[in-house]
Amino acid sequence: IYDLINSKSILPIGISTCDKLFIDSDFKKRTIFINGIPLSKYNMNKKSNDNESQTEIKMTHTSTVDKCLREIALSITLAWTTLIYSSISNGKTMIVEYIAQQVGKRLIKIQCSDHMDSKVLLGTYQCTDKPGEFIWTPGLLVEATSEGHWLLMEDIDAASSDVLSTIKCLIETKSIGYGSISPDFRLFLTQRDTGVPVQSNELIHLLKSVFCIVIPSYTDSEIIQIMENLPIWNDNLQLFQMKIFQLYQSLQNTKGSIHTRLVTLRDLLKCCHRLSSLSISLSVDRQLAFYDVLDCFASFLPKTNRSEIIHSIGTLFNMNNQEAEFYAFKSMLEFDDHDNQYFTIGHIKLEIQKKKNQLLQQQYCFAKTRTAMFILERIARCVQMNEPVLLCGETGGGKTTLVQYLAQKTGIIISKI
Repeated sequence: IYDLINSKSILPIGISTCDKLFIDSDFKKRTIFINGIPLSKYNMNKKSNDNESQTEIKMTHTSTVDKCLREIALSITLAWTTLIYSSISNGKTMIVEYIAQQVGKRLIKIQCSDHMDSKVLLGTYQCTDKPGEFIWTPGLLVEATSEGHWLLMEDIDAASSDVLSTIKCLIETKSIGYGSISPDFRLFLTQRDTGVPVQSNELIHLLKSVFCIVIPSYTDSEIIQIMENLPIWNDNLQLFQMKIFQLYQSLQNTKGSIHTRLVTLRDLLKCCHRLSSLSISLSVDRQLAFYDVLDCFASFLPKTNRSEIIHSIGTLFNMNNQEAEFYAFKSMLEFDDHDNQYFTIGHIKLEIQKKKNQLLQQQYCFAKTRTAMFILERIARCVQMNEPVLLCGETGGGKTTLVQYLAQKTGIIISKI
């Protein structure tokens, strides 16, 4: 196994050269090579794929990524339960999604937490429209094992002891007590490197029964390679590529605490995607670019720790320290809700969706304070870039009101759960 993973010249890696090893054309149609490891190709069921995104995953093949792809592909051929261990935003989930897409398998993902119990995995009885009638609804693990899907359980170290016991029983006995297990079923686990030793005895025993793959941190040359392969760079942004990377490097060397997190590769890529829609040579877009970099690299830091980072970000856009501090702490945003086509908050302009029942929406009171306006602009920017948003704050701080107000002004029907 070690020779297979680390071989460089014994086995050909390219798909075209691997095809020459096999004469049977039918074998080629049913097989795909992942870094030299042959895997069976499946035709994904349309029924199971109706509600899933069909966006093609584009992978930058660095040396670290290729080695990880090879190790995971090998564990799939041997039907091993695989644990992928690395720091946050190192691509653990994306690599599994990429292989599943290449092979044509449906991948079911579960985000583990201490609030989740084994009912999510095994199933439970649910009531129907008929009073007194209950039907059995299988869980995600039962569905995956019976139909031969792949199951990815993220952050397995955060799972409850009940869930860990269920997974340990599956690995050791090859059974969960609900029907037979399909030979095509595969189980993947991920765990973040938080720097804190594992304390759970159930997790320690579980880790002894899995094939562990460690993804090291990417080197500087690999990160630059990933940035260069993003399909977003134009002539205007090409000059800022190394400057943004150098800023990312300097923030990586900053020591964090238990209350703050460090800048991750996901933050860097998110910043690059945001800047791709701007023309930094224009003064208006330059200010928005400043806010985007500030939002991606410093929004999660306390206000007292932002000053030095704000000065560094300001130098990217030829701003002195006073100008950067003014835009970050003192400037007031423009607000225009009188236009019938667009709703404008700061530098963000969202198109208003005209609905028949728009007049029936509840009208929300909104105090246009500077803090509320800046948070609203950040939410609007995430909506504009189709990014997920997590609002954290004390009860009654206005988290729900901000989203409801933005939905009201843009004419979008919002659903609350």
